[in-house]
Amino acid sequence: MTLESWTIAAIAALLALIVGIWKSIDFLSSKMTSAIKSTITTEIKPLDEKIDTLQGKIDSLAKKVDDVDMNSAKDFLIARLGEVERGGYLDEITKQRFYEDLDRYEKMGGDGYIHVWYDNLRKQDPHKL
Repeated sequence: MTLESWTIAAIAALLALIVGIWKSIDFLSSKMTSAIKSTITTEIKPLDEKIDTLQGKIDSLAKKVDDVDMNSAKDFLIARLGEVERGGYLDEITKQRFYEDLDRYEKMGGDGYIHVWYDNLRKQDPHKL
């Protein structure tokens, strides 16, 4: 069969066949995609819930670690400020740690009374701190 012997009706039928096959493939792929997506969503939902639960626990633990870290710095600062208030002096290594903990404590949002206490002691004798 040569191209010249094709009739308009034959070409139209061939095009209709091609369009029909194309639409069938499109329809089937859309149904398969929808089914696969639904299956994946159903399978992933319990994992998402577990991840959300774990994230909540991680956030809670992180807050507890931050609280412990802040309280540790606060306890150290209170002990050192108490020593200085009782007439003691801090050696260079303890001073360095004191200032590191004071900076960390303030960055974590520690209350101002530590800083007020520190400022009052610095005014009395700047060499002790």
